[in-house]
Amino acid sequence: MKRWDAFISHASEDKETVALPLAAALKRAGVLVWLDQFELRVGDSLREKIDEGLAESRFGIVILSSSFLAKGWPKRELNGLLALEESGRKVILPVWHEITKATLAEYSPILADRIAAETSRGIHSVACELIAAILDPGNLSPSAVSPGLAVRFTQLLDTAGELSEVRAFLEFHPEILRGAVGAGLDALIVWKSGLPLPAKAARVMPDLAIGELWRTTGRRSWEFLIFRAPGVRPLNENGEVSSSIAAAIQSTANWREWVRTDRRAAAGCFSDIALDFPCTIVVGRRNMNQDPDKHLAELNDSLVGTRIRTYDWLIEAAAQMDDRRAR
Repeated sequence: MKRWDAFISHASEDKETVALPLAAALKRAGVLVWLDQFELRVGDSLREKIDEGLAESRFGIVILSSSFLAKGWPKRELNGLLALEESGRKVILPVWHEITKATLAEYSPILADRIAAETSRGIHSVACELIAAILDPGNLSPSAVSPGLAVRFTQLLDTAGELSEVRAFLEFHPEILRGAVGAGLDALIVWKSGLPLPAKAARVMPDLAIGELWRTTGRRSWEFLIFRAPGVRPLNENGEVSSSIAAAIQSTANWREWVRTDRRAAAGCFSDIALDFPCTIVVGRRNMNQDPDKHLAELNDSLVGTRIRTYDWLIEAAAQMDDRRAR
């Protein structure tokens, strides 16, 4: 089986505007992507690593643009992908970027006749078309044949009717949570449901706590997470906080107040807990078709010790784990 779902071939001029945002969108869907910026390390042989990416990827996403047609390296990558198609299996997934069919036909009539995704319809549209092709079970890409954590988690978020299903998945895969907050394998994860809490604390405690052990001091630093439904938007169309998120923000404030006023009980549940612990509210999904939500960024800037993230944060952590396992 191949190691990656897709290799992205592109000209350097198209990296920032197309290749990177497209790769990010695919990775958020759990697709295993080979892109030079992700895979090349200091001291690597450029030719060897690109040859490895080509040979070990099920598909080659080719960003066809005027810059691409004028380059040498992308042409050689394209020739390598065309060679992989000699067995009769589709390998190349073309993406047209600011190029016409007539211009492309002068370069390659075969490529010009293929159905392609077009960036003129937006990166979100391109990503959706590519994801549908890559994750089609009949195409035998790694994530379709043996879905990793990111694909399975994404599918769950898209179909789960109950938040309890999402929590159950994360409880079964705590490595996603550790990876998201940057904690080590020995970080302690404590779910609210497993704690004998005083009634007041039970009403306001977030869903779980992650305690990172600092070996230099032997103490733990704690971070708390609250989960809300994946389909809930943190802000409405006017940029106003939804009632669900407003309640979650208030809950974090009430939890801090309880920890502050009942230090002994708090320390009994979470050893070494400080008063400046961070809280994260996880809700909704990122819209790939828009720029980052400025209203949400402003809201996060206004909050003290609390931040709001989408479930894409956890998907990306799962995708990073899948990438490490693929190597």
